[in-house]
Amino acid sequence: MGLWAFMFVVALLLPILLLCMGAAFKKGGPKEINGVVGYRTHRSMQSVEAWRFAHQYSGALFQKIGLVSLPLSAAAMLALLFFENGLENGLVCLVALVLLVLQVIALLAPIYFTERELKKRFPL
Repeated sequence: MGLWAFMFVVALLLPILLLCMGAAFKKGGPKEINGVVGYRTHRSMQSVEAWRFAHQYSGALFQKIGLVSLPLSAAAMLALLFFENGLENGLVCLVALVLLVLQVIALLAPIYFTERELKKRFPL
């Protein structure tokens, strides 16, 4: 049960991070364009308007993904409690690993969509 509890927390970390990061980005991200913090791509750093748009747009996507992935991740891990032998270490780790891979893909997906919108609105 200890491993399951740990993996349950791990499975929820990325969705919670997406929600928090989305909320911060939706406010426009860092006020000044910088190379350290924020949504930093060539297109997003070309102007203050592009910088703010990129943060607001990606922030909205991060929040939507977080809102969907948080309950789905929790449900997947909680479902293990209802299966006989569901708490076997291998199954718990496998489910958590699959969730993590899907969450990382979901974390990277907004980059494609944000860059596509930046290209439409702020051509180089």
